[in-house]
Amino acid sequence: MADSTDDRLRTYFQQGDIWEAEIIKRVKRSSRVAWLFALVFAGIAALSLLAVVLMLPLKGFEPYLVEV
Repeated sequence: MADSTDDRLRTYFQQGDIWEAEIIKRVKRSSRVAWLFALVFAGIAALSLLAVVLMLPLKGFEPYLVEV
């Protein structure tokens, strides 16, 4: 009787350990994916800012006269 209870408890705790390991693995993967997306979108934002900075010289107004 005690042996079967011990075996059931052992398998129960082993399954709990496996479940916990799977949860931890999912959380780590989710964190990596989130950081990847954050870096990609930060890069896109930096490129957008660079594009605006490069267009700043085009904003200047220089009057000129055209004779026909």
